[in-house]
Amino acid sequence: MTLPAALSPEGLPLGLQLSARPMADAALLAAAREVEKLLGFDTQPG
Repeated sequence: MTLPAALSPEGLPLGLQLSARPMADAALLAAAREVEKLLGFDTQPG
């Protein structure tokens, strides 16, 4: 799963990739939710 993390100095989106072991979808989604909260990234490229 890739989450938006920041914008580069040129304004391009940078992502953070998370992965989990097979059949661990719930754990991956929970981790992604927490990372999104911590990053607080809500900027739109443009």
